[in-house]
Amino acid sequence: MSRRPPALLLALTLVAVTFAGVSAVASAGGPCGQGVDAVRVSGGWLCTHGNDEPPPGVDTTERPTTAELLEARFGAPSMKQVVASTDGGEDSLVAAAGVACAGDGVSGPRVQLVYARASDVASRYQSVLPLLRQYAADADDVVNVSAGRVGDGRRIRYVTNSNCQPEVMNVTLSKTGDDGFASMVSELQAKGLTSADRKYMVFADAAVGICGLGQMYLDDRGEQLNANNTGHAMYARVDTSCWQHAVAHEILHTLGAVQKSAPNTSGAGHCTDEVDVMCYQDTKTTVMRQVCNRAGQVDCNNDDYFHPNPKANSYLDRQWNVARSRYLMSTAPPPPPAATSVTIPASGYAGVAWPVGADSATSGATVVWSSTRKECWFRDPYAAHTTWTCPADTTGGGQLNVMVTEGDVTTPYSKEVSLVVPSTPVPTVMSAKLSKSPIVTGQNATLKGVAAQAATMAPIAGLRVRAWSRPKGSRTWTRIDEARTNRNGRVRFTVVPTRNTYFRLTTVSTKVWGSSNSGGRLLRVRTKLSTKLNSQSVASLYTATRTTTRIAGAVSPDKAGKVIKLQRYVGGKWQVIRRKLVNDRSRYLFKFTPRSSGKFRLRVVKPRDRQNLRAVRRATITAS
Repeated sequence: MSRRPPALLLALTLVAVTFAGVSAVASAGGPCGQGVDAVRVSGGWLCTHGNDEPPPGVDTTERPTTAELLEARFGAPSMKQVVASTDGGEDSLVAAAGVACAGDGVSGPRVQLVYARASDVASRYQSVLPLLRQYAADADDVVNVSAGRVGDGRRIRYVTNSNCQPEVMNVTLSKTGDDGFASMVSELQAKGLTSADRKYMVFADAAVGICGLGQMYLDDRGEQLNANNTGHAMYARVDTSCWQHAVAHEILHTLGAVQKSAPNTSGAGHCTDEVDVMCYQDTKTTVMRQVCNRAGQVDCNNDDYFHPNPKANSYLDRQWNVARSRYLMSTAPPPPPAATSVTIPASGYAGVAWPVGADSATSGATVVWSSTRKECWFRDPYAAHTTWTCPADTTGGGQLNVMVTEGDVTTPYSKEVSLVVPSTPVPTVMSAKLSKSPIVTGQNATLKGVAAQAATMAPIAGLRVRAWSRPKGSRTWTRIDEARTNRNGRVRFTVVPTRNTYFRLTTVSTKVWGSSNSGGRLLRVRTKLSTKLNSQSVASLYTATRTTTRIAGAVSPDKAGKVIKLQRYVGGKWQVIRRKLVNDRSRYLFKFTPRSSGKFRLRVVKPRDRQNLRAVRRATITAS
């Protein structure tokens, strides 16, 4: 019985927006058949099932920096830290990113890695090369560990160099070559990337609204001549924001996963078994089932697209089985991963730390935590038990990931989480403290505080806090500044009052967090008083050359018309010897003529008033 030639399906995986510059037509009677959109490329048509959403928290219109990519994968923002964590140089980093060696590294069917960028995007090929090799190794681990669950081994046949490192081609596209999948494939074909025994896994350094795309033939024939297995160059693409998330998924698409005839197919190139590498809700009508005990598994129920040793006459024994792909190599099974208990809350509040943990039965196992929300952070991304926190105004959800490495095998775990909004805002408390009091006019002080959840006293990160001031004697509070709490829920403001002033801190209410008030804290301020003497050694009144000392200075803040005093220390106490008013320039002048020889202890005093504390400046005059 003859079969209709397999239709070419471009399985769009985790795509955020429609391609720029791509011509799409409705498919009723079109080149792709009913219910499928057709996209034109230079050599003909590719067929798509439409656009999907990226993982929670991933913004496909932003291009992560190299530091952000490193931190997401390795928990460190720099290559220097990554290298240090492996106790060696780049060689040790490469060792951590190892893949299987297959023959001479080039002959036969292979997956070819490609770094591609538009000509108007700066190249960072050298700086991200170790990362791209690591992502390839991660995909290889996922496939191999999944095969190991049924007592076998499978490794991806990458194109490798003489050191058994994945070879990554460096390709520059035109300015618009990265705008969409069709334009990219056309330019790659024009550059000669057309080998019939290659799957081209393209790392596009772009932020055009795409997460990942993988080409796939709708051909479920269970034979080596399956269209996904021979005779065609095929292409997959993952853009920068999804480099860490979608490589295994897209490679598996090019190997033929998931066919429409699969027992748990979504009908659109995916499956319905949560939380499988190839399964997610790709249409509104797709109904998902919780089947997998953890994420990061290839065909976790071994019945839809991958099984190294399927039961006789089962679907994967009769129909297309990716485990039989020529682009995978059969190997000895990997050591079974030790039992790992991963604890990740399903939901919680933004602003407070969520406890997470990964307990492995293997001594010496290492972990690296990451998430799809780059504005959120782990207290220690390398600790088995740590916390994850998002700023207080973060909304939506995200995906938390942990890579558990035991020996040479890395096993990924992940879970989608929700940042919940309560029916009524959660009560908060706000503390406030001044760094010092009193101060002198012109000096500054620090007003600091901590915002916390009232019930648990857990600090709230990223919460807006306002600083207020009220001069002593006034009833009116004035807002003077606003800032957000840091990762420890702390906030600080610099204040420079010129008079006695109360300060307070208040939290700004959100849908999650209620407002709170620290209450006032009084900062007392002394008048600033300067004093200058024209001479400290003078002749007394009864000498032929008697002289007078001029004691002058300024008062701040402006105290024009206020009393200022000159005092002398006599008989164990201070006595007023002169009294004046500060002039209209807020300055003063006293004259002192000694009546006898000796030392005279003097001081200028600006008495306290409603605005400021008393100020005192001392002086000593010697008369001969």
